[in-house]
Amino acid sequence: MNSRTIALLAVVIVGITNSAVFALTKRGLFEIPPLSFMFLRFLTALLCLIPFALKGKKHIFSMNKEITPFSLIATGNITFFVLGINLTTANLGSVAFSAVPLLVGIILYVVFKEKLATKKIWGIVVGFIGVIIVTLLPLLEKNNPFSGNILGNILIMTAVVIWSFYVAFSKKMQQKYSPLVLTGHFIFLSTLAFFPFFLWELYSHFGWWHHVTIWGVSSVLYVSIIVTIFGYTLQQYAIKHGGAVLASTTFYVTPVLAFFVNFLLLGEKLSPGFIFGSILALAGTYLVVRR
Repeated sequence: MNSRTIALLAVVIVGITNSAVFALTKRGLFEIPPLSFMFLRFLTALLCLIPFALKGKKHIFSMNKEITPFSLIATGNITFFVLGINLTTANLGSVAFSAVPLLVGIILYVVFKEKLATKKIWGIVVGFIGVIIVTLLPLLEKNNPFSGNILGNILIMTAVVIWSFYVAFSKKMQQKYSPLVLTGHFIFLSTLAFFPFFLWELYSHFGWWHHVTIWGVSSVLYVSIIVTIFGYTLQQYAIKHGGAVLASTTFYVTPVLAFFVNFLLLGEKLSPGFIFGSILALAGTYLVVRR
């Protein structure tokens, strides 16, 4: 099995595991304040990585001027994602991230001068229209609870843009750093960044921990171990061996499964406008990444 095949396998696995992150994050936010949720997510992931550091891989937590700003990009993505998903629907989150391959293609063209064929340009246009429709659904389908929240939708799209830059620049960073180092540093830095906000919410939302159920605990464990450690490392591996655009196609696999999970856990349904915008977004993204 060659490296590209393994990268494709990694893409599929990450796409499947990510399908539950939207619903579980939203369920967790019913019980845990958003900034505290983010801190607990990364603290749990950090504790899971400590055994690797004790076995001679302390460099996964190393700090330097090059990797720290890069990791902060991913931290920003998580911040906007959690704040956005707390306001809008899980379905919106799952579809919005399908625009990542499209945006990565644009970034690679603008920043790294990678050529775009005519079909890819049309794909960018179609996908962009689809994403705009989904984002503006609260204005287009008023009084529909499944269209999301306009502020939440905008926050989610901001997270999508930030994550696209992270994926696009990951290939360059991997010339010096391994996938585990990039993931470990991101987790370590995010834990430090969210700690002050965690202390603030302990004061401003005093006693929230008394109402945490198995859902809250499960959501933190899932996004910490399965998504943050396992998923991020696998995606970095896919970027290294298959390229940034290929790795970002994990969001092809995610929406279909996510719709099912979101319905089971949250009771979310699909509106006509959401379905139409999603089809355009996925079709445009397909035109951008197809060989």
